[in-house]
Amino acid sequence: MEQQVIINVAGRIGQIIASMAYDGELLYQFIREALNSKRTVTLDFEDIDLVSFSFLNACIGRLYNQYDQQFLAENLRIENLNPVGEAALKRMQLGHS
Repeated sequence: MEQQVIINVAGRIGQIIASMAYDGELLYQFIREALNSKRTVTLDFEDIDLVSFSFLNACIGRLYNQYDQQFLAENLRIENLNPVGEAALKRMQLGHS
């Protein structure tokens, strides 16, 4: 991968609560486009107070259906995700291993 894309989730969705699957879907499309363009992606959850499982599944979980886990481990970084969000993300990763 050549370039890095840093996505501030709160800035991208325009709120501090990441709960809508619709917002996750829009974010997923942006992430997928960046990965397909050979760019690494960092999702920064700074300033996000609440993350729902449906949001995470829509924006990140779907990536595990398209890319293998090794590719995502090397090209997708998650920062500042709260502990509840981290636990949900780990369940998604385990479900696709």
